[in-house]
Amino acid sequence: MCSSNALYRAPGGNSSGADFYGTAAVSQALGGGNWMASACGKCFKVSAQGKTLVLKATNYCPPDNPSCSNNAAHFDIAAPGFDYPNDSYSNTCRSLLPNDQAMHSPQTCAYWMIHS
Repeated sequence: MCSSNALYRAPGGNSSGADFYGTAAVSQALGGGNWMASACGKCFKVSAQGKTLVLKATNYCPPDNPSCSNNAAHFDIAAPGFDYPNDSYSNTCRSLLPNDQAMHSPQTCAYWMIHS
């Protein structure tokens, strides 16, 4: 089953000062690559707009994905429901949890970066 809890609130007082923990596919510029690349399983601390995420590299965002091309540092954060469908490379799920509205159309959060 796929659920939208791949990004979740970190426990208070954690050693990294994170607001959220999550997983991400990483680009080659961050050490991503095929099976067991150098970034596999490593954690990255990312801060922006007063929030801090700790992301574990669990997948590869290949250069043929438009978001990861040009050898730029990129995290493809696993937060279903926030995926931008027009640039999504593989936002697929074979089995959905019936009450998890983030995975069902319309993905209303998917356009937050454009329409906020």
